[in-house]
Parts: sequence; structure tokens; C-alpha cells
Amino acid sequence: RFSLRFQSTERRGEVVVIPRSGLTVGRKPGNTLQILDNSVSGKHAELFVDEDGVLVRDLGSTNGTRVGG
Repeated sequence: RFSLRFQSTERRGEVVVIPRSGLTVGRKPGNTLQILDNSVSGKHAELFVDEDGVLVRDLGSTNGTRVGG
């Protein structure tokens, strides 16, 4: 039902489905979605699906997490 679409880098245009169980995003192996980019922290953010939509929680990343811009 929900997905992420890459808008830049070599993954531009790629779509990743966000499962109901959620996912973790980060540069290090072990994240559900590994993004090999220096602007992404080792363990960057978590995404959760609930009845209102998708919630994003920054995990103390160095560069922060932005949604919609």
C-alpha cells in the first residue's frame, strides 16, 4: 500500500514497498533498506505503517531526516 521512490542517485526511479511491519533505513548491512550514500548514517531512520499512514522516526542520524522536501 505504501512505497518509497528514489528521486536521485543511481537508484533514481526505483520503488521500494514499505511492509506493514515497517523497515529500517541506513548505510550499514542489517537494515531492511540499505542505502550506500555518505549522506545516510549507518542506522538512519525507521518507517512504521499504522492506520493513519507512514510514520518516520530519525534514529539520531548525522544529517537528519526530511520528508517531502
